Order: sequence, then structure tokens, then C-alpha cells
Amino acid sequence: MKKTNVFSVLLLGLSVLAVNPAKSYVTDITSLLSQHINAPFNEEVEMIKVRYAPGESSAPHRHNAHTLVYMLEGEVEMQVKGGELVRLVAGDTFYESPEDIHLVSRNASTNNDAVFLVVFVKSQGAATLVPHTD
Repeated sequence: MKKTNVFSVLLLGLSVLAVNPAKSYVTDITSLLSQHINAPFNEEVEMIKVRYAPGESSAPHRHNAHTLVYMLEGEVEMQVKGGELVRLVAGDTFYESPEDIHLVSRNASTNNDAVFLVVFVKSQGAATLVPHTD
């Protein structure tokens, strides 16, 4: 069996937000890849595609993962606790550490969908999404 390292998998996908549809307003999330990494740290990579309809958003949360986001189309606004509110467009990237609290993740448009690719690097079996209540 071929061994895979984190860097080769990340290069495949480039870049991240597993949102529990029951706890958020996001209605279209497509799982693209989940790959165990044969490394001393027993990690895995998960890749998803998120589509926000016009005006959609997610509830505050954090991830038990290093989270990388790559914008494919549209515009989203994102903010982690203590960070600046940023607007991302196609080609932009965003990073969240496992400690970050993701306060804002929303489609910036009331007319167009926003689509982004998310890659999580996490411990094997760790929950990807942890709702934040504060």
C-alpha cells in the first residue's frame, strides 16, 4: 500500500469548514476526500466542498483540525475570534488553527452562490466540527 504524507495530499487539494447541516444554515456540503496518513502522528486529511446559497451562513464553531480554505467562486466573509473580518473571492485562501473560534462564515452576496474547498488535517477519528456556544 502506498504511503501518503500530509504535504502530497494538501498539494492535491490545495486547501476549508465541516459544518453540521443540522446546526447551521449551510445546505450544500460535498465530501471530496478522507485519507488516513501513515505517519507517526496517526493523522488524516479530509476534503470537502461547501456551497453557500445567497445570504447563507454557519453558526459559530471551531475545528479539531488545521483548516485550509480555498475560494472557488463567489464571495464569503470570514472571521475568527480576535481576527479581522475578511472578504474572500475566487483564488483567495483562509487558515484556521485548531484553537481558533470561527465566529463569522457567510456568503457576502444576496444574489449569488459562494463555493469553497476546505481541507482539514487532524488526528485520526477526531471530530471535525465543534459547535461554539458563548
